[in-house]
Amino acid sequence: MRPDRDANVGFVNDLMATEISQRNARKEAQESTGRWIVLTVVALMTLLLTLSKEAGILNADTGWTLRITFIGTLVAAAVTVACAGGVLWPRMYEKLGGSGLDHLNKADFLDRPTHEVRGQVVATQIRIAKKMDDLHEEKAKWLKRSLRALAVTLTFVVAQGVILGVNPPASSHPEGEAKMGQSIWLKRFEPAP
Repeated sequence: MRPDRDANVGFVNDLMATEISQRNARKEAQESTGRWIVLTVVALMTLLLTLSKEAGILNADTGWTLRITFIGTLVAAAVTVACAGGVLWPRMYEKLGGSGLDHLNKADFLDRPTHEVRGQVVATQIRIAKKMDDLHEEKAKWLKRSLRALAVTLTFVVAQGVILGVNPPASSHPEGEAKMGQSIWLKRFEPAP
């Protein structure tokens, strides 16, 4: 046996522990971003649906442009949440368990030279890291899809806001008479005659 082999295997073992820690941090960052996207879209859609009646979007006299952007927003939001769900969906990761831990319980394995035992553990860690890389790339694809869908959702929200600002739907005044071209918020704060 070469005298530096044990030191080299020890170095690789430490390196693999660091690599796996970095991969775990990447997994947590991806899932944290996925959770943020879901919460953002849910809050945005709750607000949008709550204000849609108030803004007159759900009225029978609402124009088709506004209806299309409203429906597009809802569809894009649903796609965004579904893609973010792809990031959060649990996956089976490799672990040091199974065959890797079974060796640690066998006397003949533990009687081998230190570099061989560490080498087996390092080989298992390498398999773990490779599997993690594959699964993280899959999560990254879902995360990119959810970010694109979020951009589409926000584009629809902005378009809806522009349409509401340029040509608001006619809505009934709380006291009975319709006033074209004014938002319901302005009507509520008009001075009394």
